[in-house]
Amino acid sequence: MSTHRHIDAICITVLICTLALTILFMNGRALGLQTPAEVEAGENAESPWFTANDRDGSWRSEGATRILLNGSEAVVRGGGAFVYGKTVFITGPGRYVVSGTLEDGRLVVDANSESKVWIRLSGADIRCSDDACIRVEQAEKVFLTLAEGTVNRLETRGFGDEVLAAGVDGTLFSRDDLALNGTGSLEVLAACENGIVSNDDLIIAGGSITVTADGDALHANDTLRIADADLTLSAGDDGIALTGVEGGLILASGTVTVQSGDKGLAAGDSVLMLGGTVNLNAGADGIGAAGTVRIEDGTLNICSGDDGIHADTAVEIAGGTVRISDCWEGIEARIIDVSGGETFISSRDDGLNANGSAGFGTNTGTDEETRIAVRGGSVTVVNSTGRDADGFDSNGDRYPHLRRPRVRQHAEQRVDQGAGLRQRERRRAEYQRRRGHRLRQRQPGRGLRRRVPAGPDPLHQPARRPRRDGHSPGGQKGHAPAGIRGAVQLLLRGAELPGSAERRDIPAHHRRPERRDQS
Repeated sequence: MSTHRHIDAICITVLICTLALTILFMNGRALGLQTPAEVEAGENAESPWFTANDRDGSWRSEGATRILLNGSEAVVRGGGAFVYGKTVFITGPGRYVVSGTLEDGRLVVDANSESKVWIRLSGADIRCSDDACIRVEQAEKVFLTLAEGTVNRLETRGFGDEVLAAGVDGTLFSRDDLALNGTGSLEVLAACENGIVSNDDLIIAGGSITVTADGDALHANDTLRIADADLTLSAGDDGIALTGVEGGLILASGTVTVQSGDKGLAAGDSVLMLGGTVNLNAGADGIGAAGTVRIEDGTLNICSGDDGIHADTAVEIAGGTVRISDCWEGIEARIIDVSGGETFISSRDDGLNANGSAGFGTNTGTDEETRIAVRGGSVTVVNSTGRDADGFDSNGDRYPHLRRPRVRQHAEQRVDQGAGLRQRERRRAEYQRRRGHRLRQRQPGRGLRRRVPAGPDPLHQPARRPRRDGHSPGGQKGHAPAGIRGAVQLLLRGAELPGSAERRDIPAHHRRPERRDQS
């Protein structure tokens, strides 16, 4: 009876729950909710370095929260965000569209650590005098999309002491992963400190981005991944700085142009170039990496005040085009391996310099592997300074394996193979001198071998006084053969044995001297 009494309440509760689930299902995208299948699809893309969400600049904005900037104030239409003074706070996951101009204000993302936030800049212009224009304090990942056909601008005129003490040092700053995509444009101006900063990964998968910074143009603590983007970077310090122990660059495609006062690209780990075009004009090293620099495809143009490419571990060129038009030393690393592509270097010192990691520019004398190997492709080194320089300088015990190098220079020597190799060559020369450096040759038609002396044919030497021990005056057997050994050699030459009836046909200097009568 009790069940019949409460049947109406149960039906109403089920109906309400059904309606709530339907609403969540239909508006889940607008609220930032994703199904497990969508999450898996977003995290597993065709490229191992870019997810589908990283590259998706055309996500749907229906139901997204609108943030309208109007000079000194802002208006929020939707949930997940609010305005306090001139600061817009985004506190929940989901999708947001920002447009308009904000003077001396900022946009702050402070959501749950598991929240993913999508922000589309659609003609946004944000300027701030003492803080980052866009500041990500916490989120799992933020996707910043540049809307198609729009021009967006971020400008910071300075940073307050409290802001710097909190570790914020970029016009566009993020403490977590940050991904930029889309087809619009973005201009970032930093009167001091850095342009775009991420304390974790920084992914740029689209857009036309121009950064002008007093410090570093791009700064990431972990990896920087670039694809399908057009970057123009001007920096007073490094153009691209990757400072963490895992800080590496992966360039899949796109164009990167750097003008920097220090290094063009500084990596705490490795650099991998899979394609695209990179133009570096740097006051110091064009590329400086603590790990390995590997170039598989693309075009790399460098003009630097110091080394063109400097790596503590190795430089590997497997394809593409590398053109270092001006530098002090072209490529410097412990191991330099060229297996493909075209490499051109115009240097004021060594073209390729392989040294131990204990100190560049000197022969370390350590047991670490040091070598230059050219196994494919082409390498051209030009040095017209006339100073003491080497085209290829390998200062270890390994010597360069040269396949198709071309060296044109006024220098001390084209290939300096190091003290270890020169010592080995001296030992080899001494061994060959002691051995006599004789060649062995098989006589046509016979199975026996005979020694061919380095001098003229002994059959045509002038007669000399023989020695009693049966050897030639020269001290080498075979120059004037005598005895059984001499008979065998004469037979091999087509002559007859001494003492025969035709003995008179044997040259006088091959005849056995007759005993003089002692009586």
